[in-house]
Amino acid sequence: MSLFLLFISTLFVESHLLAQERPQLINETNTLNKDGLFFKAVKITSPQQETFEVLSLGTPIFTVSNIADGSWESYSHNLRVAYPLQIGGGRTGFQLIFYGLNDKIPYAVAQEGNITSVYVPYSVHDQLKGKIEQTLAARKKVQLKINLLPSGLREAIWVIN
Repeated sequence: MSLFLLFISTLFVESHLLAQERPQLINETNTLNKDGLFFKAVKITSPQQETFEVLSLGTPIFTVSNIADGSWESYSHNLRVAYPLQIGGGRTGFQLIFYGLNDKIPYAVAQEGNITSVYVPYSVHDQLKGKIEQTLAARKKVQLKINLLPSGLREAIWVIN
């Protein structure tokens, strides 16, 4: 009976600690704006749909970061691996970014100035990168289709033949 109570109390303590440690799925300041949202969404007025031919992946840039402010969140580190994309037709400013579990990414596709970033979870890094490189080595096409809709949908579709 005492082993059972020890087990139950251990579960209670662990669940209480996990509830406190759970990452927040909100913005950096953990606050809502006046509209009740965590960030100001960029709205477009008409659908934007483009298809690009990917010619190669550039040299990766590995980044790790954290905010060491003394809080429990100081122990959460973010990982990003960015690959510049060489696009057919001489287009520049495209990058594929793999992000880690602790990153809070509001968009699947983000456009900032002349840079278009496609965000993908790091958990698929080896599979997606490997498939892209294998397909390009076989001299087959790799396409990236980007859809941005007024509804807020942001979509990156990889077509790997």
